[in-house]
Amino acid sequence: MSRQNTKELWDRYWKRTRDEDDESMLDFVENSSLWRAIETVVLSHFGSFRHLRVIELGGGRGAFSGAIAKRGADVTLLDFSSEGIDRAKVFFEKHSLPARFMLMDLLDLDQSLFDTYDVSMSFGLAEHFRGRQRTEVLRAHFRLLRGQGMTLIAVPDKFNLAYRAYKIVLESMGRFLVEEHPFSEKEIREACERIGGKDARVLPLCRHRYESLTGMLHYLDRKNFLRRVFPFVREDDLDSSRIGADWRFVHHVKHLFLLYAKKEGDPATR
Repeated sequence: MSRQNTKELWDRYWKRTRDEDDESMLDFVENSSLWRAIETVVLSHFGSFRHLRVIELGGGRGAFSGAIAKRGADVTLLDFSSEGIDRAKVFFEKHSLPARFMLMDLLDLDQSLFDTYDVSMSFGLAEHFRGRQRTEVLRAHFRLLRGQGMTLIAVPDKFNLAYRAYKIVLESMGRFLVEEHPFSEKEIREACERIGGKDARVLPLCRHRYESLTGMLHYLDRKNFLRRVFPFVREDDLDSSRIGADWRFVHHVKHLFLLYAKKEGDPATR
C-alpha cells in the first residue's frame, strides 16, 4: 500500500538520500532523454537559457534546475519539504551553481509570485495528487508564468507496462514511497488546456517503445536472476553500466512523457 503525500514523508525521504549521488546526478541528467526534450523545447521557444527566470515546483534536489542554471538561467526551487530544500542547497553548492530556494506549499502560493517566470516546471510531481488538488497543482504552473511563458511537466504514463509492473511489485512489497496516480497523455493535455494553457503538446521520452521494458530488465538482472528467467535475452542487452544505480532505473521507466504548453493571454484563466 502506498503512503499519503505529506510533508513529513518527503522530509524523511530527503533526509536519508545520499550526498554522494550528487556527484554523478548532474551528468546523468544531462544525458537523459528528458533533458534532451527540455533543451529542445526551451531553445525552440526562447533561443537560449541565458537570463530566463525559471522555477521548479516540488524540486527536491533540483538536478534538472541545476542543468538549467549551468546554462545561465536564473533558477528558483520551491518545495514544501525543508529537507528537500536543504538537499537542493547542498547539490547546488557542490556544483558551484546559483539558485534561489523557497520553502512553500505550491497549493498555497504567495500571489506575489504570479506572472513572474518565463518557465515553470516539475518532474514527477503532479501524479502525487488527485481530484481538485491535481487540477490546482497544474494550475499553479500557469499562474507563475508571465505572458507567453512556458510550462514543462513530466509525469509517468499510465499505459506504460514496465512502469505499471514496477509499481505493482513495489506496492505489494510495501516499498513504494508515496501514492502515485499516473496520467494519460489525453488527461494532462486537456487538463492544461482547460486551466490556461495553449498549444499543449506531449513528447514521448523513450527512443522506442521497448526502451522502458529494457530498463526494467536491467534492474532485474542486478538481482541476479534475469538470465535464468529470460534465457533468450542477449548479453549486450544486460550491460549494467547503462542503468547503474536504482534511482537511474526509476527515472528510466517513469518519466515517459513531457507536456509543454504556453500561457494563454486571457487573465480570466489564471
